[in-house]
Amino acid sequence: NLARLLSALQGMIATTSGQRLRVHLLAAAEIVSAGAPTLRVVTDYPWDGHVAITVQPRQTAAFTLALRLPGWCTDPAISVNGTPVDIASVRRKGYAHLARTWSPGDCVELTLPMPVRRVRAHPSVRHDAGRVALQRGPVLYCLEEDDNGPDLAALSLPRRAAVRVDRRGSPFAGVPVLRARGRRLATAGWDDALYRADEPAPPTPAALTAVPYALWANRRPGEMALWIRES
Repeated sequence: NLARLLSALQGMIATTSGQRLRVHLLAAAEIVSAGAPTLRVVTDYPWDGHVAITVQPRQTAAFTLALRLPGWCTDPAISVNGTPVDIASVRRKGYAHLARTWSPGDCVELTLPMPVRRVRAHPSVRHDAGRVALQRGPVLYCLEEDDNGPDLAALSLPRRAAVRVDRRGSPFAGVPVLRARGRRLATAGWDDALYRADEPAPPTPAALTAVPYALWANRRPGEMALWIRES
């Protein structure tokens, strides 16, 4: 299946239809098609929300460049040669349709803001009730024991805690990780007791690190948690 995917990937990135060139996947690429202009796409997506597309036709040509606008992004921005485009006027069925006469070297910039969001499940999903998942752009994040220590179920993320993006301290060669100040349930005094009726000790501060869910299990064996208790 992987071999099939790689051989078909070029047809998934972009397609042509009449005088329309659609870019479906926001990946760094050189897009060349018979009868269609060449596009040079420069981006670090999905780790960064900036996509620069240089149009390189052999000569001036009129066609529509349709760029996919990801559903997770609520406030995309587009400019052509530095001039902002009114998204509402060109947005149709999940794509921004840019119809114009293009010249070699024209540059389209797509900006997709990537704030960290807390995703919640339907209240009837009982195992996720009172928990949140962290998402930045299209990427979901998770906690791993390698960063947060054992017993991930004892960790919680305060409702008002800030979550920051960290590239420099990432264990994955610059791939952004998320960091926050959380809490850990105290286990002092429990010894081997299974139940207690007295007031438990207050939670202790804990530094939380979340890594992309797609990259978990690439280091030492240990626990993983995607849904985090919210306190």
